[in-house]
Amino acid sequence: MGTPLRREESLFPSPPTDWEKRLIAEVAARSGSPERVSEANAAGRSAAVGEAAAGARPSNTHLLNSQSSPPSITIQDGIRHSYNRLLLNSDGYSGPVESPDLYQGAVAAFDWIEESGLVAWNREISDGELFLLDRIQEDAKSLHQPHPYLLANQDVLVSPRGIGTGRQERLEYRIEIPGITLAFSARESDNRQHANFYLKITGEACVLYGGLKSRTLAYAIMDSLGGHVYDSWIRRLDLCLDVPNLSVEDWIRDAFRSDHYITTATEQQERKTTGRKFSGFSVGASGTWRLQVYDKLEEVKKRPEDYQLAMQARWGGSLPTSATRIEYQIRRPWLREHVLNSTEDTLLMVPSILHLFTEVQKRPRFVFTAGPVDQKNNHQSRIPRHPEWAKVVATFRDRIETPTEPVKRLDRGGMASGKATNMAVGCVLSAAANRGALIASRQELAEQLVTLLEANDITDEEIAAKSLKKCRSKNTLQDAMDFPFGANVTGETLGTSSPDSTSTDEPF
Repeated sequence: MGTPLRREESLFPSPPTDWEKRLIAEVAARSGSPERVSEANAAGRSAAVGEAAAGARPSNTHLLNSQSSPPSITIQDGIRHSYNRLLLNSDGYSGPVESPDLYQGAVAAFDWIEESGLVAWNREISDGELFLLDRIQEDAKSLHQPHPYLLANQDVLVSPRGIGTGRQERLEYRIEIPGITLAFSARESDNRQHANFYLKITGEACVLYGGLKSRTLAYAIMDSLGGHVYDSWIRRLDLCLDVPNLSVEDWIRDAFRSDHYITTATEQQERKTTGRKFSGFSVGASGTWRLQVYDKLEEVKKRPEDYQLAMQARWGGSLPTSATRIEYQIRRPWLREHVLNSTEDTLLMVPSILHLFTEVQKRPRFVFTAGPVDQKNNHQSRIPRHPEWAKVVATFRDRIETPTEPVKRLDRGGMASGKATNMAVGCVLSAAANRGALIASRQELAEQLVTLLEANDITDEEIAAKSLKKCRSKNTLQDAMDFPFGANVTGETLGTSSPDSTSTDEPF
């Protein structure tokens, strides 16, 4: 049996102040794109922040540190507290979802963090660092491929070109780490319409390293170059729940195909494998928000081996017979509409955001029902909710509020390398056949390889240099570090200068 759910009333530890009431009313009245609090409320905001600093309860920073903490954000910053009230107001949120138990072994995590921002440059540092980076970029252009480089004690790849075409702001530098794209411009900007910073952390990086640690590394790189990200906002945020030993064919397929669900989304689509087998579904529009439920085990089989190992670790260390992912993709328009205009506020609000998206009673964005939905007579609210979906929601909410151990370094020693090995053996056998040599054992194969190396004057030094370059390009050197981002010459771990330097990471 799962642990009993904590009630969300702790989100509101005290009655709203008059200023908070005014703020909520103002935001609700504007409803569209409230980018800033009005000047009339500026004094109230300062007073609220001061009041919080004077004696408020500790903040729920479970996304930013390893301490077990309350399930929500209490008053440390008055405006964040007010946003929480707005997100979970009485008109759009019905409270906890009751479920007799939770899915065992389920893990909640970030699966995508994409943000833009504004960078202020310390020219005493950045002029020299960017000059060196320019030279590396020129080398990359001449080679027509990314060039290895060391930044913030981490191996990275410097791309020949930056990003930005058409409507996207031009950023002339692009740094790549597996699953992570960091782009920036040396120009100064204090206007969000002309951002000079971009960061994309994909699902690959979130699974391999953790989303927040990936973000920590990116900010450390910016610091090492003399750039301080003083303002940032989320463009896309994905929250996922991975449930081992739950198959999309258990009850999800029949419920979806029978239209036993209620949704506010106008777009619904079934997912199928190449063999036309049901593998999940998606609802919602990609421009605002989308829910995806799909067979994660089937998808993992198509991914690289290190990703497979990381997912296996997330599933408890062994390969399950089935696995399902429930994933919410949230875009900038939705966040802007709900007054979440900074990355830090958005990350702190993740529990509230998830509670809102998993609402099952008051105009739910999506919920499975226990039977057919009577839409003709507008009686959708009368049909009971599917007990298994209630279990999914209860598990998701519980896991996202309860931090687990951070992601551990992958053990790449057991990683299969069948394709590369077969290719290498084939090359040696072909070369031996050209020389008229018959190979009958592994010992003879190894001796033939040495003979070929000597015949082509390939020295130990050349092999060592090529091996180092290959490992750096694949970011697989781990002997000197505790975190799998590649070679670390000094033996130090991640930098501590970024805003998330105290964080543990996904799973929550």
